[in-house]
Amino acid sequence: MMPKILAIWITKLVRRASRLLGGGGGSALPGLWAERLRPRLLHELCVQLPKGVVVITGTNGKTTTTKILSQVLSENGMKVLTNRTGSNFVRGILSILIEKATLSGRLDYDVAVFELDEAYSRHFAKQVPPRLVVVLNILRDQLDRYGELDITAEMIGDTVACAEAVVLNADDSSVAQLAERLPSDTRLLWYGVDVALRKQMPSDAALHDDEIDEQFTRPNCDVELTGYHVDSDAIEAKIRIDERAHVLKLRLAGLHNAVNATAALTAATALGVGASDALVALSRVQPAFGRGEEIRYQDRMFRLDLIKNPAGFNQNIATMLSGDHPDALVVIINDEHADGRDVSWLWDVAIERLGELSDVSIFVGGKRAYDMALRLDYAGMKCTNVTTNEKDLLDKVVKNTGTLSSIRVFPTYTAMLSLRHILTKNSDADVEEVW
Repeated sequence: MMPKILAIWITKLVRRASRLLGGGGGSALPGLWAERLRPRLLHELCVQLPKGVVVITGTNGKTTTTKILSQVLSENGMKVLTNRTGSNFVRGILSILIEKATLSGRLDYDVAVFELDEAYSRHFAKQVPPRLVVVLNILRDQLDRYGELDITAEMIGDTVACAEAVVLNADDSSVAQLAERLPSDTRLLWYGVDVALRKQMPSDAALHDDEIDEQFTRPNCDVELTGYHVDSDAIEAKIRIDERAHVLKLRLAGLHNAVNATAALTAATALGVGASDALVALSRVQPAFGRGEEIRYQDRMFRLDLIKNPAGFNQNIATMLSGDHPDALVVIINDEHADGRDVSWLWDVAIERLGELSDVSIFVGGKRAYDMALRLDYAGMKCTNVTTNEKDLLDKVVKNTGTLSSIRVFPTYTAMLSLRHILTKNSDADVEEVW
């Protein structure tokens, strides 16, 4: 096995070369080299962190919850290492660790907060037992990769079994059943949503199998979202922590993001942050990379809301319809590996609700643009603004909208990355770097 310091030097050179050749800062190539040169390097780097590693996994909300928790911990005196752009495979995490380590292999951080892909979280946990694991939800997503829900649950179950402490979503029966996998000495905390709000955030069981959902006995929550209200000036969430009620002003739009904030708040308190301090920090969190992020481009405001499965797409539609309607809606569907090759999930989305946007132009793009256009056609909406090239699509949007227009974009993952690159490269103002 190659000596640790030599392995770090070589992989840092690989990272540098990758960036020079256009591989970007998020390349997993250094991680691939590190796995071959020194297989234990992931463990050797993470074991230095005094407060350990927090793993956030699940189908929807990982990037936003990771950003929220990272900012809350940072504003409460911890130096936090995180994968801010959502590079959530083990090799991607290892590449980030190599980037941040000194030439001697030292990490000058207190804690790491990593979002991890459901399938890869267990591989990480076997090498680095987490201090805390947060499981957000288990929904049908990329069936070509994961298969059915029980396979996803099994993978995440292996992850939580390795953790010192676990935060679980009490409203998702598939997540709640993971408690049965925990060793007796594992600390367990629950978060959830009040029954009055729960129908707006249905679990997969509630969407596909009412009988299973009705048989589910919901655990009592340590932290619970009890209210959510939006007006023209603010987003207000009511959160109960233990038995004490709190009111929180949020900068993150959408009920789903209030639920993500509740999960992050539960994790922060589990890590020793006082509830009041956590709430103050949480109220300052801006949208994460491509998740409600707003970018000004050619005097128009583009808002990017990632979509990758029916639940997320439906929540973005609901959030859009509950606020001011945009001047244009852009839907971009790709089918790369990171998006999922199977786009049949589009037929499980409540596309018909977009009929409420009778005065809004809809543009469709991406490699599977015509699949999306067909879905709109079956929903009773003819779409003539269709192109598979994202730059041509963007030019068409700009040509057909006026200055100061508000444009909502629903892209799949790879579409979001490429469109965001175009928007930020040519944007009218610098985009704030995200966690």
